[in-house]
This record gives sequence, C-alpha cells and structure tokens, in this order.
Amino acid sequence: MQKVFELEAINRDSFGTSASRRIRRKENYMPAIIYGGTDKPVSISINHNNILKVTKEESFYSQIINLKLEGKIIKAVLKHVQRHVFKNQYLHMDFLRVTPKTVLKQKLPVHFINDDKTEGVKLGGNIHHLANEIDIVCCAKDLPEFVTVDLEGLDLDSTINAQDIKLPAGVSLANPDKIQPVVNITKGE
Repeated sequence: MQKVFELEAINRDSFGTSASRRIRRKENYMPAIIYGGTDKPVSISINHNNILKVTKEESFYSQIINLKLEGKIIKAVLKHVQRHVFKNQYLHMDFLRVTPKTVLKQKLPVHFINDDKTEGVKLGGNIHHLANEIDIVCCAKDLPEFVTVDLEGLDLDSTINAQDIKLPAGVSLANPDKIQPVVNITKGE
C-alpha cells in the first residue's frame, strides 16, 4: 500500500534571495512553489523539519503529495529539489499540481529482488546494478511507488534492460526505443 505524504504549507508573500534566506534562517522554513494545472503558481513555505522527515523515505520523490494550504488540500508531485552543497538542508522545492488524469513523466525507483537466487551468482558471477531508477509515463492515478525487477534465474553474462521490466497497468516507459540496461551479471574475477 502506498504511503500518503501530507505537508502543511503557508503562503509566502516575500520574494527574492534575501527573503528566502530570512525564511530559512529565522523561521526554519523552506521556500517552495506550486505550479501547473489551471490555477496560477503559488509561492509557499514549508517547515524544514517536516521536509527532513519525509525526504528520508524514497517514495516521497515519486509519489503524489497532499499539500495543505489554507484549509485546502492540493495534490502535487515533486518536480525539482535544490539542496545545500554540504549541509543537510533543502533550499527550494518545486511541486506540480496534479489531478487523477494528469499525465506524468516521472523517475521511478527500481527495487531488485531474488539476488541470491540467480544462476549467474551461483556460478561465481557478480551482479551490477546499472540503474536505480527509470523514466516512466502514466496518469497520476496509476503512479506506482516503485518498480520491482526479479533476478531469479538470471544467467551469467545476462542483462535486463528497462524494456524487459514488467510494468504495472497504465504505466509505460518514457523512452521505449532507448535501450537502458538496468542490471547485469558478469563473470567474477
């Protein structure tokens, strides 16, 4: 079951670099923006501690998020993140408004299962994870949390490409013609 992420947001009426720094430093909030759909873009602020909590979970980056703004819930997906170079601090986030019928192009995490049941590993091979996410296209209502790749029975010198992954109903690859290796097994040395 997918986890529902909810974040409290407040309207932001001060703009610019100095205003953003003041919001981060004095108020412990992070500036953000919500855009897309038929409504105008809205500048918001979100409590930085809440952001730190939810970003620890991988699925936050690829799921629909409920943003509570002035008593209304706005459904959105995270489109862009700016982080501080070396501090554990988020500087800015962009959210895209969605409806159940909104078509999304999204990066989706890849989870690998049955690593220990591959024929190639039993023969002394090494597994190489070549991609930890793939680009997909789907309606917002069909957005999965992640994609699972089953490695059971994978032989030595075999590769699984993104095209070989069984995707959930309503989900397709963003670039179906591009060959993107996801995992392979090569002979160990």
